[in-house]
Amino acid sequence: HHLARELDVALEFVPLAAGEIQELLDRDQVDVVMSGLVMTTERAAHMRFTRPTMDETIALLVRDHRRKEFREVAEIKATAPLRVGCFPTQYYRAKLETVLPQAEIVTVESLPQCVQGLLDDTLDAVLFTAERGSAVSLLHPQLTVSVPEGRQLDVPLGYAVSRAHPDLADFLDTWIELKHRDGTMAHLYDYWVLGRNAKPRGPRWNVMSDVLGWR
Repeated sequence: HHLARELDVALEFVPLAAGEIQELLDRDQVDVVMSGLVMTTERAAHMRFTRPTMDETIALLVRDHRRKEFREVAEIKATAPLRVGCFPTQYYRAKLETVLPQAEIVTVESLPQCVQGLLDDTLDAVLFTAERGSAVSLLHPQLTVSVPEGRQLDVPLGYAVSRAHPDLADFLDTWIELKHRDGTMAHLYDYWVLGRNAKPRGPRWNVMSDVLGWR
């Protein structure tokens, strides 16, 4: 919305699945994919990324009553074989296989599938990011986020454009820098990720105005 307003252009949202990103960009059916696209090696080979807009921290989404089991990487490795859900991104699947070689990795395609797998105990954990997992835990208090000690990994998020439009990528890099410097990115992060100022504060209740009606 901010970008469209500043360019004075109409904004159209195009729903897409992860496997369609490259095709829709190459066909010019979308101009840019935003805003929380994880940057990976295989994606960077086929599309142009802007500079990162923010970083997220790799974490595990688990049942709340089991959070102590996932405090440290060493403890996780010492437990019985685990079934860990992972979205179909080979870059992070490979990292998960390296860190938890004893785990059975189960491909998950959607958030509802992740949640259901955890709630019915067919999954022990799901590879997630702490920021997104925190939002999920607000909707599903039975779940919580664990960032295991001993192997913290941050992942960059960026916008993707077609490799045929390097000028657009350069422009977006400049725009992102401007939005970081004028505080827009920080404000959006505070509101949408941290939930700050999500509910406007009204005047405090008091007897004179709320009971007696004095103004």
